[in-house]
Amino acid sequence: FSLSTYMSRPKLWRLINGLEEESQFPHPAKQYGKDMEPISRNVFMRVYQTYFSHWDVIEQDFIERGSKALSWDTRFGCSPDGLIKNVVGGLQEGYELKNPYSKDIPKKLEKDHLGHILQCILSLEVFNVPIWNLFYYRHETKKRSWFRIHRNEAFFKEILYPEAVRFMNSPDEPVR
Repeated sequence: FSLSTYMSRPKLWRLINGLEEESQFPHPAKQYGKDMEPISRNVFMRVYQTYFSHWDVIEQDFIERGSKALSWDTRFGCSPDGLIKNVVGGLQEGYELKNPYSKDIPKKLEKDHLGHILQCILSLEVFNVPIWNLFYYRHETKKRSWFRIHRNEAFFKEILYPEAVRFMNSPDEPVR
């Protein structure tokens, strides 16, 4: 494996001890974001449980595409960073962690964060929960922001979903 300036100490420890294989992300910022997830998850859990101590924040491993997708259109799926259950085990919320490599931690959500917001809106619909948490954290500065995005099913079905379908069906757009 190769050592780099964006590799976290926990990631390096896991690699050295053979607990994890090195992944190849095309850009250091993506690798950094992935490496920092365990750290930001711990910070998020502490902050969240300060306000909602009766709920359990759980880690969510990758969900295969299609196994967690919109019931009426499986082309649209998601893989959340985590789910939040209440003490009786019912799914209540989800969360997405963002660990900016060089950008500032946002104080408010703006146009630059539209992709993150849309990711949370889709997750709300797929998991059928009322709230999705969007948590930004930078370990080096300890700065963080926490946004709670509320579900609006009508907005999704009447505005966002038709636009997403139009985009996916457009012959001018590349297939991902």
